[in-house]
Amino acid sequence: MPKDILMPKKPTYEELENRLQELERALSTHKETQNSLQKLMANYHTIFDVANDAIFIHALEDGQILDVNQKMLEMYGYTKEEALQLSVESFSKGLPPYTHAEAQKYIQKAAMGEPQIFEWESKKKNGEVFWTDVSLKKVILDGKARIIAIVRDIHKRKKAVEALRFSEEKYRRLAENSPDMIYHMSLPDGTYEYVSPAAEEIFGYPPQTFYENPFFIQQVIHPDSQDFFETQLQELLQCHLPPSYEYRIIHKDQHVRWLNQRSVGVRNENGQLIAIEGIVTDVTGRKEAEAAFHKEERKYKAIIQTAIDGFWLTDLQGKILEINEAYAKMSGYNQEELRGMNICDLDAINSPLEIATRIETLFRQGHDRFETQHRRKDGSVYDVEVSGQYLANENGKLVIFLRDISPYKRAEKEKEALQAQLLQAQKMESIGRLAGGVAHDFNNMLSVIQGYAEMALEKMHPTPKLYNALLEIRKAAQRSADVTRQLLAFARKQTIAPKVLDLNQTVGNMLKMIQRLIGEDIHLTWLPGVNLWPLKIDPSQIDQILVNLCVNARDAIHGVGKLTIETETASINEEYCKHHLGFFPGNFVVLSVSDDGCGMDKETLRKLFEPFFTTKGMDKGTGLGLATVYGIVKQNKGFINVYSEPNIGTTFKIYFPCYQSVEEVQTQTSTAETRPHGNETVLLVEDELAILNVTKMMLESLGYHALTATSPQQAINLARTHAGQIDILLTDVVMPEMNGRELLRTLLSIYPNLKHLYMSGYTANVIAHHGVLEEGVNFIQKPFSKEELSVKIREALK
Repeated sequence: MPKDILMPKKPTYEELENRLQELERALSTHKETQNSLQKLMANYHTIFDVANDAIFIHALEDGQILDVNQKMLEMYGYTKEEALQLSVESFSKGLPPYTHAEAQKYIQKAAMGEPQIFEWESKKKNGEVFWTDVSLKKVILDGKARIIAIVRDIHKRKKAVEALRFSEEKYRRLAENSPDMIYHMSLPDGTYEYVSPAAEEIFGYPPQTFYENPFFIQQVIHPDSQDFFETQLQELLQCHLPPSYEYRIIHKDQHVRWLNQRSVGVRNENGQLIAIEGIVTDVTGRKEAEAAFHKEERKYKAIIQTAIDGFWLTDLQGKILEINEAYAKMSGYNQEELRGMNICDLDAINSPLEIATRIETLFRQGHDRFETQHRRKDGSVYDVEVSGQYLANENGKLVIFLRDISPYKRAEKEKEALQAQLLQAQKMESIGRLAGGVAHDFNNMLSVIQGYAEMALEKMHPTPKLYNALLEIRKAAQRSADVTRQLLAFARKQTIAPKVLDLNQTVGNMLKMIQRLIGEDIHLTWLPGVNLWPLKIDPSQIDQILVNLCVNARDAIHGVGKLTIETETASINEEYCKHHLGFFPGNFVVLSVSDDGCGMDKETLRKLFEPFFTTKGMDKGTGLGLATVYGIVKQNKGFINVYSEPNIGTTFKIYFPCYQSVEEVQTQTSTAETRPHGNETVLLVEDELAILNVTKMMLESLGYHALTATSPQQAINLARTHAGQIDILLTDVVMPEMNGRELLRTLLSIYPNLKHLYMSGYTANVIAHHGVLEEGVNFIQKPFSKEELSVKIREALK
């Protein structure tokens, strides 16, 4: 017989009608839901949402919707908020025979413990009516009997089945396009006369395989389903038709699939069963969702049982219904002993009336948190923190978590030790302030030493003995000034004043200090580039970058290692920047610091420059070092790149824009050597008398007329009484009566065109914005040489 013919002979219309009715009755059944859903203490909607079918949970009494899954919302067109306001009758067509009263019959049967499977005309939010396959089962959720409905949209399938009433060809098209496998098996030999194309999707094998080997299906049955399937198959061949059954197969792709098979018999005019027609549906998704749901339920129970905090489920009288192992260990009782006890049996300080008041508060507010004490089985008392929540849908149950806070209470007794740590931190802060103050005062003294040494050198012949001694005094003063700058950097009091410099020279001056910093076990290699372009940056920032990078390199090297510092020039074009985020075109001076330490992984590199991110141990790093480097680089309009491999090492490459005006360095040198003079009147204000005198001598030796004052008020009085013009104010920044900026503001009312030059051992916020000198603010750092003063005065007078 040809395989594309459905029946041995063309049936009459009445036979076709009878067969279709039998098929519809077969399609209206569904296997009973596997297991009643158990109550779940946590949110289970994630599990619902993976199901391919719509799932409802509704109240038994009034049909009120309690929960739905995402598939339901998509199927019916409601939002979750809308769905939870409705009852089950809202989703029915409402016309006979699909009325609310008819639906109640199915619900009542399900409530009696008889799972119901039937077809129903459902209604969407927009009024559209569609066919569904409904499975109802009674479950116990949250301690109450509920109805769980699993609904599958069978509208297309139903319409296709209805179409069979009109023609066999339409039936064939339906079968061939159905996602379910439809088959026709003749009896009693069990050969397949028709198998729909869906067989290949469901089993992995084409229909031809079933035609050639009627018992092929037995070869793909999962071993765990083999006995069950054999029994069902024999029942079929003996004309005993089970309406529906489920089994597992091994798909051609070796994955396990769950199938649901529904069958209907075909009888001849004598009533003899001559064939079986059936539908095989892949229900793997539903099975997996159910399994995942139960797994998730077990997981949450396991979480509660393995939680560190104790857990209770009680009624409103305080009777303990469920507990976890954590509380059992906490109290010294086992779970069986605790189950059935009352809160009053465990609370060590509150009376039954006080406990009842607590429960009343929790019931009224919905939640509560407080501390109390519990008594262990051995009689000892311990502190607990109680956090409770009232569950209205749990028939008045209370969910309570309990934490043993005895360690926290003991920690309060360690407050004195923590206070000592705080005092230590405050002491370190005070050291920072002290360093800044000492450096400032030291700078004042160095100003006097350096000034007088320079004045003496100018007024004497370069006789070897005395002249060389004065040179050594000046050199010592300059070296001391470098020390004070380091103190100021430690105290974060140093002004950021960019200068044009040679990077090689700046780095070279740091090498001895870096070697001391990294220790003798790490070999330092210095590879200066040739013909470097000039760079405009605060030299102290270069020092800070090197210190931070070298300290990090040292910490990354365990034992003996190598640290390499290099400089070079680089020109970057637009094309290169397209493939390197953060780069921009131009000419750059590059500073590289490389080590052969432990290196970093990609996750560490991603967070490398985040403030407070550190891979170092407790008290070994603040996480601000590289954040500071990054800030300095960005402040100077540069960029930074990091190359690192675990167990190989790390290279930091910092790109600074080159300074184009090479002439500035030459001009500065030439100007310093010529010591520009002047004849203007300078109002000098300095509260340190020694600095005042030496600075006055410098000014007069440069040709200026100097008016001196030891305080701001004296300077104001002098300005008001002075008969001639005052061209420039040279003032200290920090003075007892008022600061330098306030003094300048007052004097400008007397001399509107007055120029200014600030001087200080360290800067104050009155002349710096975020530590960087603003445009138009003239400043000279103490101690300064006569050459530096001469240049700064002329710059300020321009």
